[in-house]
Amino acid sequence: MLFSLLCFKLNAIAGNCFQNIILGIGFLMVASCSNNKTHSSIPLKIWFDTPTTEWNEGLPLGNGRIGAMVLGHPNKERIALNEETLWSGFPKDGNNPKAKDLIPEIREALAKGDFGLANTLTIQTQGPYTQSYAPMGDLYLDFEDKSDVTNYYRDLDLSNAITTSTYKRNGVNFRHELFVSAPDQVMVMRISSNKKAKVSFTASLSSKLQFNTVLEDNNTLVMKGKAPMHADPNYLGDLGKVRYTNDEGMTFECRLLLKNQGGEVIAEDNKLKVVDADKVLLLVSPSTSFNGYNKSPGNAGKNPELESKHNLVEAYKKSYMELKENHVRDYTSFFNRVQFAVSNIEKDTIPTYRRLKAYDKTNPDLHLDELIFHYGRYLLISSSRPGGIPANLQGIWNQDVRPPWSSNFTANINVQMNYWIAEPLNLPEMHKPLLDFVSNLSVNGAKTAKINYGMRGWCSHHNTDIWASTNPVGNISTSDKRSPSWANFPMSGAWFSKHVYEHYTYNRDTTYLRNHAYPIMKGAARFVLDWLWEGPDGYLVTGPSVSPENFFMTNMDVYGCVDIASTSDIGLIRDLFTNTIAATNILKTDVYFKKEIEMALKQLPPFKIGQYGQLQEWYNDWDNPEDTHRHIAHLFALHPGNQISPHTTPELAEACKRTLNMRGDAGTGWSLAWKINFWARLFDGDKAHNLLTQLYNPVAPTNYTMGNLGGGCYPNLLDACPPFQIDGNFGAPAGILEMLMQSHLGEIHLLPALPSVWKSGYIKGIKANGAYQLDIEWNEGKLKSLHIRSKATDTLRLRYLDLTREIVIKAGEELQFDKYLNKIKSSKSSV
Repeated sequence: MLFSLLCFKLNAIAGNCFQNIILGIGFLMVASCSNNKTHSSIPLKIWFDTPTTEWNEGLPLGNGRIGAMVLGHPNKERIALNEETLWSGFPKDGNNPKAKDLIPEIREALAKGDFGLANTLTIQTQGPYTQSYAPMGDLYLDFEDKSDVTNYYRDLDLSNAITTSTYKRNGVNFRHELFVSAPDQVMVMRISSNKKAKVSFTASLSSKLQFNTVLEDNNTLVMKGKAPMHADPNYLGDLGKVRYTNDEGMTFECRLLLKNQGGEVIAEDNKLKVVDADKVLLLVSPSTSFNGYNKSPGNAGKNPELESKHNLVEAYKKSYMELKENHVRDYTSFFNRVQFAVSNIEKDTIPTYRRLKAYDKTNPDLHLDELIFHYGRYLLISSSRPGGIPANLQGIWNQDVRPPWSSNFTANINVQMNYWIAEPLNLPEMHKPLLDFVSNLSVNGAKTAKINYGMRGWCSHHNTDIWASTNPVGNISTSDKRSPSWANFPMSGAWFSKHVYEHYTYNRDTTYLRNHAYPIMKGAARFVLDWLWEGPDGYLVTGPSVSPENFFMTNMDVYGCVDIASTSDIGLIRDLFTNTIAATNILKTDVYFKKEIEMALKQLPPFKIGQYGQLQEWYNDWDNPEDTHRHIAHLFALHPGNQISPHTTPELAEACKRTLNMRGDAGTGWSLAWKINFWARLFDGDKAHNLLTQLYNPVAPTNYTMGNLGGGCYPNLLDACPPFQIDGNFGAPAGILEMLMQSHLGEIHLLPALPSVWKSGYIKGIKANGAYQLDIEWNEGKLKSLHIRSKATDTLRLRYLDLTREIVIKAGEELQFDKYLNKIKSSKSSV
């Protein structure tokens, strides 16, 4: 509606120069896009016409705490089970007191240009590796009749978070429905047939961890087990170990209860056998002894039996329909907040995995764009709920005792990317597990700052786990596994601080800012103030400093990764300092601390444009034009930061574009997702969309190759790094939103990078910085209608193309065509 109003003021405000901008946009338009009939209304389903035995073809379910990967085989069904708190290890001090004495030596070596010595000394500051997220086990259903099936179908319906599989066997139609309920805290499965006395199978539970199963009553099977007290990362290969002890290590329990209609259930041989039932309801209730990040799960843990049994008993009292209605009501209260459509496909007749294989960039399947967008929202709702643990590298879905990269929280991009959609896609509740976890990090990180560096505040490094480890990891005997390029990254606290601050900017909760966000930000800023030192050129620099996971070659042919003041560091520090200053202004507090930050901010080195026209990654101009490394952390200031933009720093924005072109379009799944966001911030929607389509590159479900640059999707649309990492599934919808709305520069920019293939569409229910909620619709590439709702009274700045408007909007008001005509008339304008 905004631009129907701008039409009204075309001659009076903008003159003839804007006629082309708004050509074809009528004066009177429908105020809401909710009645749009032209866009896709097909079900949001990921579906197959074949069963599978491959985990990477399974369909993921979750309620934040309980994860289930449903493979859907009609002969022997496997449902891989996870519980978000089931990790190896226990709280352990991994700090290294020797590091404090090494820092001055490292800095002296850096000042002299002795990068080899700096690297060697930095390795000696490291501590133990983080622990691993563990699989709980598998539920197997071995069906008595294994004759051939026809009409096989299985799907995951994103609109209700239910998986369904159907098939026909010997003239009988069978149906399996599964969901994981957040209100009732159990996994629910119902198996039914269209004829009586046809459901027969044997149910069993097993685990890759230490476990045993026992029968309890005639319809309940209980699996009790224990996680390792230590599990090394998988990338250590044979050097890595998995160790169990009697005292330490998390314990767990998983209970299976069957509720049959017709037939009978027979308990024997630690299995439950169903014979000739009409329908069977299966309830699964897992729990662990996890009792907090700072308590031993072996010696001070909870009794997992209490929670497991309680949830099962309460769920057993309810009918299947009651459980289903509770689940759907809860899930849709989050999922239905946002709508997005760009296609007009009427039928979804091709299985999802075939659509990936058949994808044609010359005739793009736009419904896949919708599906990947909504899938990201589904996965966040399913893997991150208030009161729980943040989504890890695999969300909550993992089948390995030593999973890829320990399935931990990798804090130099990956865990942050998991939460890029939380605020703008209207899921602030799902952000809470990360925000609470950062509080834990700030406690342990204060010890690391003091012990390792003799500094104030708090810091964290590249890897962390459920125990909120904050030390740099890597202390193992082989140097190739100890590279500072990834281990020695003390800037993740600054990055996490951005998340806690943006939870405020999207919601405008001053109490939260004062009591939660600001103390974390202040502690991170205090550490950085101490971490900075005067470098060779008089600037305040960091060091040892890395550009996450990348390496340089000096002009003296010295190969290294430890430098001073990497551009990544400086971008993160500028972001942290700027946000902390803003918080002090909002809260009217800490005047002297604010001045200290302001002085340090002025003394940081500037962003530099290198010899190839690129944004310089290192302090010196050592960038290699043939470097295609997956990490592009030095562009943090472009995204997710806000210090570089074509609007505010056009030369630096062009340098970022040059960097991206030098790096190329190849990459792992998450790297491709980040590049989508970068190009959207550079207002190149077609380039961003082209990278989005690269995420549809089909990856074989058996491809687990670590470090392969052939990123894309597995058949179930889970991000293939490869192997599976969930961050790309969250980074892609974040990039889609960046194409349609940006709000990081103190204004709301409408359709900043609209791809030409998205000719018409809408996005509704999204949020912008400033606590605004928006509905946007466009037609033939032009803005058609706009609704904005405001939580606070404020001056709202809007931008579309090169036209801007400032409007005073009151708390609780909604910007509409008829109501705000006079405000638009009297508003300021600029070109």
